[in-house]
Amino acid sequence: MTATRPLRFGVQAGPTDTPYAARRDYWREAERLGYDWASVSDHFIANPVFGARHSDPWHEAWTPLAALAEATDRIRIGVLVTSVGYRHPALLAKMAATLDVICGGRLEFGLGAGYLEAEYRMYGLPFPPASVRIAQLDEALRVCKLLWTRERADFAGEHFTLTDAVCEPKPVQRPHPPIWLGGMGEQRTLRVVAEHADGWNAFPLPVPQLRHKLDVLCGHCDAVERDYEAIRKQVGANGIVRTDPAGAEEELARFAAERQLPPERARQMAIAGTPEEVAARLAPYLGLGFDMFLLLERTPLDHETLRLFMQEVAPRLRAAAGQTG
Repeated sequence: MTATRPLRFGVQAGPTDTPYAARRDYWREAERLGYDWASVSDHFIANPVFGARHSDPWHEAWTPLAALAEATDRIRIGVLVTSVGYRHPALLAKMAATLDVICGGRLEFGLGAGYLEAEYRMYGLPFPPASVRIAQLDEALRVCKLLWTRERADFAGEHFTLTDAVCEPKPVQRPHPPIWLGGMGEQRTLRVVAEHADGWNAFPLPVPQLRHKLDVLCGHCDAVERDYEAIRKQVGANGIVRTDPAGAEEELARFAAERQLPPERARQMAIAGTPEEVAARLAPYLGLGFDMFLLLERTPLDHETLRLFMQEVAPRLRAAAGQTG
């Protein structure tokens, strides 16, 4: 399995205590530099996974996404990934269709089963077992696709229903925006990926673990008679790129201090180094078939990494994949 499509590169929002104007300028710079993708994270409270406290500022996802869509012209936009438990899928389908119209057909639709139980409890939202949330994910995708493609839609599921439902206007992209799913569960989640997804978002696990996940996904694709190669694969990672090793180590130390991490844990969580070193760390994913790499945004915004990654790391990855710019 090797990456055969043109490589794509993007940015994914992490901590969102960044003022909106700074986020807007960051996305505009990413677009100017040639990035293909910009997405935000869907949480209602600050996420400890990103080294934040629940009381830290955190923006709702779809509201700034609409504003940022208007602030850009070319870059693909999306939420990576929306939790199925936060919004009824009929409402979510309507939101996505509206945003796809606003941005002229640039939306990438990301959905997942959700996992941050604390915010469900704070907001009084049901947090059923994982098996139920994944069943809801499957039904939600069916609901969204019906609303995006049918003049009127009916659906009678265990968790969601539609009755002669209308979604107008339809998304600009036909039959619908690309669907990206997140999650690593082998028995259920990857089965839903095989049935519904145009792309799968993965964590930067060690290569042997990711190879196993992909083998499982391939098996599910065979079971549902889906072309495994039709599903794009992307991986997101904290990246720190500096032209000299000392600068990379200094920034890595700051990253560790911000997240209150021991140095060895910070080194596991962030790919830090010179452009040559960062490209070498990411190149093995090409051999697994990953063709999209996302930089996870950090606070304060790291414009130097944003620039060096696209100008120095991306060309090396394209060369390793046998591609030209």
